[in-house]
This record gives sequence, structure tokens and C-alpha cells, in this order.
Amino acid sequence: MEIDKFIKDFAEALELTAWSHLKPDSVFRDAVEGWDSLSALIIITMIKSEYDVAIKANEFIECKTLSELFDKVESLKNVE
Repeated sequence: MEIDKFIKDFAEALELTAWSHLKPDSVFRDAVEGWDSLSALIIITMIKSEYDVAIKANEFIECKTLSELFDKVESLKNVE
């Protein structure tokens, strides 16, 4: 999986129309206007449906940037 596709999937899951500012080093909670717990659930669900990876809430919370989230998904993908 490529990080660019992951960022695109992230943006589409949140229905972001303007997401070109999202980069691998973006702190996604700050970069997404209106980020809240529902946004987190949407992304956790997207990760499960698109990448067949079940990320736990505490694992998700540990991630700050899109790159960290991507790396976590990749590592969990290799474990399952």
C-alpha cells in the first residue's frame, strides 16, 4: 500500500473536498477541521473495510501523523 492512496482514502472517508494540504507528516487531528470522536470512528471503520485491519482505539490514539497511522496499519496488516 502506498501512503498517497492511504491519505486519499482518509480524505474520502471524511468526505473532505479540499484535502491537498494533507501530507504524511500532517497531524491529522489538527489538519482536519472539525475533527471529533465521530471522525475517529469513521477512520477506524475505513481502515477495517479498506485494508482489513482492526486497529484498536489505544493504537489509533497513539498515532499523531498520517504517516504514523499509515505505519501502524501496515504493521498490523503484517501481523494478521
